[in-house]
Amino acid sequence: GLRPIPFIMTLEVSNQAARKEPLFVLYGSQTGNSEQSAEEFCKQVAKTYTPAFFQKHNLPPIQVETTCIQLDDFLELRRAEFTKCLVIFVSSYGVGQAPIGAYKFRSFAEKLLERSDPTILKGLHYAICGLGDSTYPTYLKNPTTIDQGLTAAGATRIGDLGKGDAHQIGDKAQDKVIARWIDDLWLPLAKTIADTDENVNVKQMQAKSIPVLLEIDPDIFPSTSSQGGVPILFLFIGILAAILAALVGSGILKLP
Repeated sequence: GLRPIPFIMTLEVSNQAARKEPLFVLYGSQTGNSEQSAEEFCKQVAKTYTPAFFQKHNLPPIQVETTCIQLDDFLELRRAEFTKCLVIFVSSYGVGQAPIGAYKFRSFAEKLLERSDPTILKGLHYAICGLGDSTYPTYLKNPTTIDQGLTAAGATRIGDLGKGDAHQIGDKAQDKVIARWIDDLWLPLAKTIADTDENVNVKQMQAKSIPVLLEIDPDIFPSTSSQGGVPILFLFIGILAAILAALVGSGILKLP
């Protein structure tokens, strides 16, 4: 009955020593499958990356904090605020086009491929799983283009490009392929997250990506490119609404 005690104490020490590491889990999804896969992956991160997992593989304990958002929201709302690792679940739509929530990221990847500047995303590591239906010959074109663009910008892929084919059944069914891809990802992703390479500069990745994004769409960041025009409009509407409410409340203005 005494044997579990040192194990419990080790977990407590590991929890105290665990450093926090952010991880963006990004998706672009037309039918919801990629989004569901991304959300499920985030849940699995919390269950898989325990102190015992890191201890088993002789890695320092890490508390991985995931953020699950659309690829385009990562660029527009988070302003390409890179973490040193990304995990991407994305499909194609139509004839190899980007699905909902990945239009801007597709353009970003194409521009990175065009520039082929390996300093833009130097130090970034990413894993990408493509979803689709092989009934359409271009079903992996979008994930492949994103993969090529990130690589051209100096990023390093972790593991293989996942290929979840909705047309397959049995052992090759999409959900089983994705599950195996995730299982194969746990250890190399953990090693990458645990690595304390001082040469990885996420702020520099962001700084070098923003000009590329502005080249794609000068209005991609409306709050900055409009120089406050949109916020001022909302402020004006708010003030007008407050004045009207006061007039109605005092009885000076009567609504029909």
